[in-house]
Amino acid sequence: MSSGVKDTMESNAVNLDSYLLKNREVMLENAMVGQWSSIRKESTYLNLEMSEFLRENAVDIKAFSARRDLQKKKCTEGISEAAGISSQGFYQWCFSYCSQ
Repeated sequence: MSSGVKDTMESNAVNLDSYLLKNREVMLENAMVGQWSSIRKESTYLNLEMSEFLRENAVDIKAFSARRDLQKKKCTEGISEAAGISSQGFYQWCFSYCSQ
């Protein structure tokens, strides 16, 4: 009789571990979906901002990539807000990038 109890307890422990593992998998999947959703929103916003900048300066992305003056201009216009970088951190990055 005690072997039946032991088998049941072992089976319950395995089932509990399996349930906990599946629960953790679902939690991670939900977290990833939330992260990608945020990234998608930021990506859309950044694409719109860049498109507007290119239109205002009458250039395409290829011309922008070749023109250091436009790259510096974009840096100084405050892309930090769109990228979610603190102002001080952004301007440090921008200075180091534009100084190259």
